[in-house]
Amino acid sequence: MKECVWKVCPGGSMSVRRSEDPNQFFLIEPEPDLTALREWLLRRLEAGPVSTDVLKEELRAKIWTWGHLRDVESELKSSGLVERQQDHLSLQSQKRLF
Repeated sequence: MKECVWKVCPGGSMSVRRSEDPNQFFLIEPEPDLTALREWLLRRLEAGPVSTDVLKEELRAKIWTWGHLRDVESELKSSGLVERQQDHLSLQSQKRLF
């Protein structure tokens, strides 16, 4: 459904609700501001490595799409903040003990 909303509103003229709260609207924009998604992902990774499946499931409750998350992940990997090992994403600063 989110994929459809992002495709239907390329002109940025529609808003959608993020939750059950009818006063909580977000404007769909052709070039979304992914700052909040970036912050969410970094906070999420502070607890430790997270599998791709878990991230996909948690993202379902957010307004962003899997493509948005991949874009943010790519940016964070380029800047050296995160790394992907197999199917887990983790902060670069978290060193493994084994």
